[in-house]
Amino acid sequence: MVDESDDYNNTSDKIILLASEIIRLINQKYLLAEQECRDVIDNGIRDEIRIESNLDSLLECIVYKKGEDEFQELNNYYRNISPAGADFYEEELAKELRDQLQPYIENHRIFSEDAIPNDQKPGAKAGNPLVDRVREQQSREYFKGKTKLWGGDIGVD
Repeated sequence: MVDESDDYNNTSDKIILLASEIIRLINQKYLLAEQECRDVIDNGIRDEIRIESNLDSLLECIVYKKGEDEFQELNNYYRNISPAGADFYEEELAKELRDQLQPYIENHRIFSEDAIPNDQKPGAKAGNPLVDRVREQQSREYFKGKTKLWGGDIGVD
């Protein structure tokens, strides 16, 4: 008879080993990219392909929260060689950071009362009858059907 807990433990162990190997490879990639960054800057290397390749590697490391300082330093160095290339990488970094922050922004927007300006909160009065009616209707549409989640009616038609 096969014990299901043994299968679970073996699977868990394999997942942990795989995750450990991924972390090791990420750290190795970062260390190589960091060394390459130092070599390029310290030796005044102007090979655009080599610099861009290293910027690409560092950008990949940023996904794992490593290499942002090195990326900025190398991109600032690259700006003296190719301003247009440096601008491209600056935009790529901005996209990457936006992608990383988006889930936090969305969660904050959903769960934080502070994320909504006071004059835009449900029930807030703008002082303009038309705007007030539109906001009231938007609030009703937003909360319609959601009241069942809380097991009661909050006065929404």
